[in-house]
Amino acid sequence: MVQLHSYVPASSTPQKLANWGHLNRKVLSKLNFSIPEDVIRQVVQCRPGTVEQVLLLLRRKIEEKQKQSKVAPGPGQETGIRAALEEVSYLETGRAG
Repeated sequence: MVQLHSYVPASSTPQKLANWGHLNRKVLSKLNFSIPEDVIRQVVQCRPGTVEQVLLLLRRKIEEKQKQSKVAPGPGQETGIRAALEEVSYLETGRAG
């Protein structure tokens, strides 16, 4: 989901803002999640407590997506769920399938 080569290692505020903007547009948007620009600026400026709030909201959004995918699998997800179930079965019994 995240392609690390798209991000420049940064210590400058403008590059950090650019990296967060890219993350917001390319990755978080796929989760229907967006961080407002003023909050991104607070994260970049290391305002205490801000990144923790962002991460908590992101965690909730990811958990919602996981619940939705378990309830109603979309096209192509059935095999992923089946593979996950087979893996759990293998872990519990030591036998494949």
